[in-house]
Amino acid sequence: MRRLHLEIRTPQGVVVETEVTRVVAEDRDGWFGLLPGRLDVVAVLPPGLLLFDDAEGEAFVAVDAALLELRGGRVQVLTQAAQLSRDLDGIGDEVEARLRQRQARTALRRTVLEELAREARRRVVRRQP
Repeated sequence: MRRLHLEIRTPQGVVVETEVTRVVAEDRDGWFGLLPGRLDVVAVLPPGLLLFDDAEGEAFVAVDAALLELRGGRVQVLTQAAQLSRDLDGIGDEVEARLRQRQARTALRRTVLEELAREARRRVVRRQP
C-alpha cells in the first residue's frame, strides 16, 4: 500500500513524524483530503483539526494556524502549536481552547489598535489652530 510521509513541526520540535495512508485538513474553502499519488499542494490552515491514518489507526491533531505543503509524497505542516490525540472527544476540548486563545489575542490586538487610533486623533486635534 502506498503511503505519505507526514511531519508536523512547531518551533519546539517535531510533534508527529510517521507514514500515513491519508491526511484530512481544512482550509478557508473547507475540508480536503490528501492521498498517495495526489499532485503537490500548499494550503493555509486556520486553527482547528487535522486528521490522519497511520499504522496505529486514526489520529487527530489540534493545530494553531498552519502551513501545509505536500510535495513528492511528503506532507509537512508548520504551526506554532500542535497537540496529538487518538481520542476525538479529548481533542475537541483542545481545539476549543486554541480557538478561545486566538480570539483573545485578536481582541487584544484590536484594543491596542483602537487605542493607537484614539491617541493619533488626540494629537491631530491638539495641533489644529
